[in-house]
Amino acid sequence: MLFQDNFIFINILLFFIIQFFMTAAFIKDFSLSAIFSILAFGLVATTWFVTNFVPQYFDLLYFLANEQRISLLIITQAILLLIITNLLRNISDKHHFWQMLNYQSTVNFKKGIFLFAIFFCLVILEYHLMLKGAFFPNLFMIVVLFLVIFLLFYALTMKNISYQRKVAVENLELTLQEEQTYYEKAREYRHDFRSILVSLQAYLDTDNLCGAKQFLTDVLQDSAQYFDNYHFLQLTTVSNPAVKGLLLDFIARCKEKNIPVTLEINDAGQAIPIPLIDFLRCLSIVMNNALESTQSLSKPGKIQLSYYTDTKDIRFLVKNSVIKKPDITQILKKGSTSKVDHEGLGLPFIQKMSKKYSCFDFFISSTDSEFSVLLHFMLH
Repeated sequence: MLFQDNFIFINILLFFIIQFFMTAAFIKDFSLSAIFSILAFGLVATTWFVTNFVPQYFDLLYFLANEQRISLLIITQAILLLIITNLLRNISDKHHFWQMLNYQSTVNFKKGIFLFAIFFCLVILEYHLMLKGAFFPNLFMIVVLFLVIFLLFYALTMKNISYQRKVAVENLELTLQEEQTYYEKAREYRHDFRSILVSLQAYLDTDNLCGAKQFLTDVLQDSAQYFDNYHFLQLTTVSNPAVKGLLLDFIARCKEKNIPVTLEINDAGQAIPIPLIDFLRCLSIVMNNALESTQSLSKPGKIQLSYYTDTKDIRFLVKNSVIKKPDITQILKKGSTSKVDHEGLGLPFIQKMSKKYSCFDFFISSTDSEFSVLLHFMLH
């Protein structure tokens, strides 16, 4: 019997090891994989303790035959697992814990191995206590498991809060640097403006229209750097630093690829009605889709961004050039994409978010030359 138990235990350990590395390969984060393993083990150990040790200790099933006890045990375990799993899923959906951790996800190999070693020790300790069959040592083990899980979640939550603050500060610094640059350019151009007018007046006083025309052409060429970046100044009205940083980064990428961008901003400073991470991801998806679609065109295209907020709603509109009217029904299917080396999860994710949040909806329209996506967030 002991040999059989040891054989089963070794196979369980092998299963956990395979699960750990496969999960880490899928989500590309060893720390999250180890945390998932600890959480799954805590769920299984708690279910086993409640359905096995508690009834035995209090002799709750004395009136049932052995076969009936086993059947009731299996059914109770399945129901309890479903209830706890659904509860954890609802908590995750409400507080977006896994999304927040995945948002700052890195490889974290050393931390992941360290956490998995802790998990490995907990599994071995639980196995030996289970063989002894003592109620209170196993109860103490469950308490230790919950304490470890709580400390892990607390530490990671604090790390995530620190990470979000760091990102917000970086975006704010980027915004301030951009604003300082454009302010200096505006001051420089303002000092030149009077001399330009005086010179133009001199041409007009002598009725030298050809010279005035050539002078204006030279002025426009020389001032291209100022007018080229004028739309950046609109971003100073965006109240949320993370949104402002996201828009700045997108416009900079468009500029690198020589894609013209038209920007319209009217921000009343309203609070975002859904978690910021989901909000930013929705904005990022539609902007990246527009950039990649425009970049793949055989002829020059353009992108138009509009960001409006007022007391009633938030609207984010993205338009980009196309050469062929896309099939909207097809691109909303998960895994469907017209881009090379893409998984086609962007718009389906937005569709999922619109079902998750009652205040959020999106609208897609297209013509033979333009594709547009409107993200609409109701505030009341």
